[in-house]
Parts: sequence; structure tokens; C-alpha cells
Amino acid sequence: RYQLHLRITYWPIDAGNDIERMCSAVRGVLQRAHPKGVSLKQLKDAAHVYREGSGGIEAFGRAYRAMMQHDEMRKIGINTKGKDLFGLVAD
Repeated sequence: RYQLHLRITYWPIDAGNDIERMCSAVRGVLQRAHPKGVSLKQLKDAAHVYREGSGGIEAFGRAYRAMMQHDEMRKIGINTKGKDLFGLVAD
């Protein structure tokens, strides 16, 4: 219990729900790869969608839809395989 209390206090991402953690992971990878964009597969890999306890594809889908609807990220191009690339919306 003590360790969990410390993690919630000093590592705020542990205090949030699955969707909030997914949004944070997606935002982080988009910030690191800002100019060139990131594919949907890279976003899923960065958010550890297939890792047990991550919230899974359902949480990722909710985070993806929320970020697209609220203009936090957008499609910025297409990669060589014809898949969409995503980036952060400039403020």
C-alpha cells in the first residue's frame, strides 16, 4: 500500500485511468517524433496496447478518438506503405 501511495503521489500517471495513460503515452511518442509523424502501428507499440494490464485496444481506441476529436493530433501525411501518419496539432 505504501509503495502505491508513493507512486500515485510522485508518478501521477499511475493515478489516472487507462485512457488517460494511453493519451499520455501517445502524446509522448508524438512529441518525440514531431516533424516526421508516426504511424498507427507505432502509436500502438508506444502505448503497449498488447501488454496485459495496459487497458488494451479498447482504451487505445478511446484515447485515439478523444485526441482526434479534440484536435490534439491530426493526420499529417502518408508513409511509403500508404498508411496515415499522425502528428500533434501546433498551438
